[in-house]
Amino acid sequence: MLSIDDVPFPGPSEWVTGLVEGHRGTLVQEKRNRSVWRVEEHGRVWFAKRGGRSKAREVAREARWLERLLAADVAVSQLLAAGPYAGGFWVVTAPAPGSALSESLAAALLADDQRRIRGLLGAAAVVTRALHEAGFRFPDLSASHVFVEESEVTEETGERGECGECDPPTATLIDVARVAAPLGGVGLRARAEDLAALLFSLPFGVERGARARFLRDATGWGGDDLRSVTRRLDAAVRHLASRTRWRHEYAGASKGVRDALTALRGDAADGSPAPSLFTTLLDPTATEIVRTLSDRENRRFDGPDGTRYFMKTYPPVGGGFSPAMHELRGIDRLSRAGIPVCRAEAYGEDVDEGSFVVVRGCPGEPLDDLLRRGVTLAERRELARATAEILARMRRARLRHRDAYPCHFFVDRLSPASDGTPRFDVRVIDLTRAGRAPHPRERWYVKDASQLWHGIPRDAITRTDAVRWLRTYFGIPRLDFTAKRFARRVIVKEARIRRRQDRKARARSE
Repeated sequence: MLSIDDVPFPGPSEWVTGLVEGHRGTLVQEKRNRSVWRVEEHGRVWFAKRGGRSKAREVAREARWLERLLAADVAVSQLLAAGPYAGGFWVVTAPAPGSALSESLAAALLADDQRRIRGLLGAAAVVTRALHEAGFRFPDLSASHVFVEESEVTEETGERGECGECDPPTATLIDVARVAAPLGGVGLRARAEDLAALLFSLPFGVERGARARFLRDATGWGGDDLRSVTRRLDAAVRHLASRTRWRHEYAGASKGVRDALTALRGDAADGSPAPSLFTTLLDPTATEIVRTLSDRENRRFDGPDGTRYFMKTYPPVGGGFSPAMHELRGIDRLSRAGIPVCRAEAYGEDVDEGSFVVVRGCPGEPLDDLLRRGVTLAERRELARATAEILARMRRARLRHRDAYPCHFFVDRLSPASDGTPRFDVRVIDLTRAGRAPHPRERWYVKDASQLWHGIPRDAITRTDAVRWLRTYFGIPRLDFTAKRFARRVIVKEARIRRRQDRKARARSE
């Protein structure tokens, strides 16, 4: 076990004297038995971290890992001094060049600078790969523990130099107390867990392609090896999400939503800073309220280009996932399975204020409204095929909707095919409750189909339409025993839904 008296570095007395008493430096972080100061003297800057009592050995470990990582040519903050002093253990380091990846990435996302985003993630991938290939892992790897130094901004244009005219961004690791050197090197599972910690800390606005490129660069793998680490990484991210409290006042948005909000909030008359994206979206006067329910509020607003956005705002919850995150997970899971959904454009969550999610408006109208207005026989056949194919894909992907009423299927008419066959674009909305179907899965498939059947206007369809829907759903030319049994279960479940709706209607009338 490492002794705090055996760290062979210069004593910290000349660096840290007077910090605890408040005579020097600025206290930038204070936790139980651990504090960090920033000191700027004689044109030089350094950080001093003190660990007392239970945290003394943790800070001593950080000094030891800094020494080993520097010897292995891994980019970490420069160690200036370390050792016991004034009842605690101290580590003195030079400031890491650049700024935290979380801050730089947020600025790049706000400016929609895709080149800068790629450069930042590329620098993080390089330092992570060097760490793993040197035989080390970092379970506490996050966007706040990776500092990235970028090219300077030119005074003439106010823009960063082109990649061909300047050095690419470089990354440095800080706060390495939790670094480890597993026997036998860093395996697949350890790499996946480290990368999951970093990806979990990145803003939502980072596109999936950029994340995939980061994962490829951080491992140097491809093909089956890359797919294996991706599967393990997804499992590690789910584990982190299950035990992590959702972030405090974070908002990510696409460029279209940011342009729309700029037009909504305008410039302050007194010259004060404009409110943040999070504050603007939660302001009920900035958007049009469409519907107010006990658990959420539905709103909408338009962008400068005429694009319509729909937004759900939720009140604060006591713990676990925010409702907005549930909606985002549902959108992501269904889109990965090839199911057409409305694209997520923004989200934000705050422990005290609540959460929201913004999606791009789906063209068209709800399926039940379209059927009530009347459709032709050919159109009924196409709608039966399209809705059955969507639920069949969900079944094959082992997904459930849990609220699959016809009003949550938006239908947009497309130009007919060359042979005159009508075509529709059908998309699924309201995915707050959507997700993986637990065992027994058949129960959830029956529930989705029965909800769809319950909301369909009976005078708008025929028995033949129902049979045609079942044949498409199971991919069979004639109904077999399995399809007929499924249909019977759907009828029974739909009757239960109808009785429950009748009871609720009677209770409201009384």
